[in-house]
Amino acid sequence: KEGIAVDVMLDAAQAVFFICKKEASPAADVFATIKAPETFDISRDWTLQFDTAKAGPAAPLPMAALQSWTTVANDAVRYYSGTVKYSKTVNLQPQASFQQAWLELESVYNIATVKVNGIDCGTIWTPPYQLDISAVLKEGANLIEIDVTNTWHNRLIADAQLPPHQRLTFTTAPFRLQGKPLQPAGLTGAVKLVVQ
Repeated sequence: KEGIAVDVMLDAAQAVFFICKKEASPAADVFATIKAPETFDISRDWTLQFDTAKAGPAAPLPMAALQSWTTVANDAVRYYSGTVKYSKTVNLQPQASFQQAWLELESVYNIATVKVNGIDCGTIWTPPYQLDISAVLKEGANLIEIDVTNTWHNRLIADAQLPPHQRLTFTTAPFRLQGKPLQPAGLTGAVKLVVQ
């Protein structure tokens, strides 16, 4: 059988170039197999730590399913503006060998800095919310920490309801958020570990 067979799995809008040398025999069979990535959904059971200096709750908040802070009944969470540390330990089985690994976040409100096993892997604020963590991910236990920071929109709305001496924020601009809804905050949707 003559020809070249190539089986490749690509993400949307991704491209790969295959270059064949002129010296190759046109009758030779060439097979290129790229292993499909394996995806682990790690969206559940994160622990959130808020900053008490920004009026966040002192106790860590366990979150079984990721949701916007604005949907939590506790006003200290609902109106929080600042940085929250999401943390979770993910165990990677020894048989899950890989050469490349990515952390994929479905949505981020508004900016996130990722550490894996204490090593800074980068900051993301625009789609696709994806970071290469190949160099730091290992077999066994992996501590994943995501520092997520939102805008001060929600805190300004909360502070407008308080007497001036109880407010955390101050702006010289007139308050223009009266009657406006809270903006989503934190991580929502899926968090995935993709290895290949």
